[in-house]
Formats: sequence, C-alpha cells, structure tokens
Amino acid sequence: LDLSHKIEQVVNRRRAEDALRESEEKYRAIFETFDDLYYKTDLQGIIQVLSPSCLKLTGYSPADLIGHSVLELYPDPEQRQQLVEELLLNDSIHDYEIVLNNKDGVSRHVSVTSHVLRGADGNPVAIEGVLHDVTDRKQMESALLASEEKYRTLADFLPIMVFETDRDGRATFANRLTYPTFGITAADIVNGINILDHIVPEEREAAKQGVVELFRGRERGPHEYTL
Repeated sequence: LDLSHKIEQVVNRRRAEDALRESEEKYRAIFETFDDLYYKTDLQGIIQVLSPSCLKLTGYSPADLIGHSVLELYPDPEQRQQLVEELLLNDSIHDYEIVLNNKDGVSRHVSVTSHVLRGADGNPVAIEGVLHDVTDRKQMESALLASEEKYRTLADFLPIMVFETDRDGRATFANRLTYPTFGITAADIVNGINILDHIVPEEREAAKQGVVELFRGRERGPHEYTL
C-alpha cells in the first residue's frame, strides 16, 4: 500500500509537470509570435522583459534594451511621466497614445494598454502591458484631414451652395455661399443645425424621404424645394 501510494504521487507529479510544460510551450509560442509588443518595467522605467516583436516596432532586439531605461525611446520624457501618473492613479490604462522613437530616430505612434503590478504588501512594484503600433492609422488620419481641408477650401470658391448632412439632415459641412442663402452662420453648423428645418413644411416630408432613398443607395435626379 505504501509503495502504491508513492507510485501514485510520482505519477501525479509527472502529470502536473507535463501539463505545466505544455502550458509554458503554448505561452512561449504565443509570446514569440505576438505581433504587438509586450513589455515589463520597474517603476523607474528599467526594462525587464520584452517580447521578440520589439525588433519590428523599435528596430532593437530585446537584448539591446533589457536593463536600459525606457526613456531612451521617448522623444519627450514628459510623456512617460504623464503615463506613469495615470497608471498609478487608476491602476491601468487602455489605448493611451504616446510617441516613441525607433532605432533610426523615426517617430512611431503607439497605443499603450498597461496595468500596475503590486507586491504582497499591495505596493506597486512594476508595470506591464502591450504596445500597439498605430502609426499607419495616424498617418491616414492626417492625410484624410489634409484632403478634407483641400476639399473644403475648394468648396468655398464654388458659385453654388455645397453642404453635407448626416442621414437625419443635420449639417456637418457647408460652404460660404450656404450661409447667406439659409440665413445661418458657421456657428450654426457646429451646433448641429438641421437643413430640413429650412424647407417649407409642406415640402419637408418629401425632402426627408429623398434623404432616406439616397442612404438606401437609390439614384435620384434633381428635385426642387422651397426654402
């Protein structure tokens, strides 16, 4: 009976070791193929752990940065201070955007999701989290803003009224000629004026239906309304 008990203990321990090893292998596989950058630093910003994806984002291998201060990647150290203050205040941050420099000195826009690690006494001891590169998205947003600015500038010089609305008729843009025609100002556009309210009541329902059909993808020819 004693021998049987010892054998059972050995078998159970072996099974636990095998399960732990299998779990670690799965974790390692995820860690090594993780597209975003996992990191861990102490409270002073000394880097302790980095995932292999560090090379893709920063141009540095993990070995190049572990043991160094994370401030070496910040073009503006004050951003790091603000991030840490936010973390210590709320224990975590989600999609907090910062700017880091890669190995070539090129700025990368990064979204940070992190939390504070605490010791047995409840005091903060480290910070860990994930960095997601959003540089492409930020560049697209900048290009879109520039494109919209060009469009709006061009629209202001057209000799006709040009305006945009959402599906409910609320104006989201209007060129300069629209203001005196409707008797409105740029501030009215910002405050969400509804273009349909400026159509005479007896024609308003037809205009609303026209908007509905447009959003359903139906083509419409010219329609005249009284303002």
